[in-house]
Amino acid sequence: MSEPTIIELTHTGAVGFDGTSPIELTRDDFTIKNQRFYSATIEAGGVVPADFWGLFTESDVKVVAIACETLSPASLARVGAKGGAPDVYREEIDLTPAFQSVYTSATDVIRLLVPIPSADSGERSVVTLIVNALNEEQAAEFARTRGPEGRHSRYRVLRTDAVGFSLAPNIALQPQFDYLASTQTMVATTNSQGFIAVSEIARPGADGVYVWVRYTGIGGGTGDVYLIDARTGEEYQVATGLVRSQWSAPFWISRDDRIGFRSSNPPVGFEVAVEVSVSPPSGRRV
Repeated sequence: MSEPTIIELTHTGAVGFDGTSPIELTRDDFTIKNQRFYSATIEAGGVVPADFWGLFTESDVKVVAIACETLSPASLARVGAKGGAPDVYREEIDLTPAFQSVYTSATDVIRLLVPIPSADSGERSVVTLIVNALNEEQAAEFARTRGPEGRHSRYRVLRTDAVGFSLAPNIALQPQFDYLASTQTMVATTNSQGFIAVSEIARPGADGVYVWVRYTGIGGGTGDVYLIDARTGEEYQVATGLVRSQWSAPFWISRDDRIGFRSSNPPVGFEVAVEVSVSPPSGRRV
């Protein structure tokens, strides 16, 4: 294995690492320390090229350890073929401050999706990559011994109309989630009724996810949870009588299913929220 090369990218653009457009750098754009540490600031882009801006040969098989400086559940990295569609990928990892390694074949690119953190979070839109080129024996050993890491994500939908959730199996809620750094939660507000599709809380390509649900702001009332079939709109009650802040038992929901909600109205001065905790199969805790 070659000596590791460390690459640190700081994103100062409005949207962060977007995972779709090239990061336009050359070898000469980096600040270099000790011949192994390369740093650069960018304002756009999110795709790391196979040759790492001329620091490696494109056809090298590589192992790349990746970490970021935010805890947003929306942060991830995908390994895919050069020229391939962003949602068609060989491997995906949830990015955290802990290093996780991916394996790249010849001409593979790494798509980074890391949003810009809020100014008061103390987090930065920084990604660090530690890159090693592998020989044949090392590549085989690495592929044999490693496995992906899964992590949980949490989503909260807060009602702003002083009523509870009503089951609406044929209406899509389509919440617009934003990352709240203080709770590491994706948060949306609504005054509509409807279901949440799995595609809105699970990554494209996922076969399905494990889900836990709870309600808050319902006072002495209760909440129910439903699994809804996308083809027929038929619902199945997977949790009933949940009291405030009580998590449901975990249940499996496949990629084209939907989650429906029903809850009591809030007491005066309160707002009802539903929280959905999501775990990919590799991160199961059932």
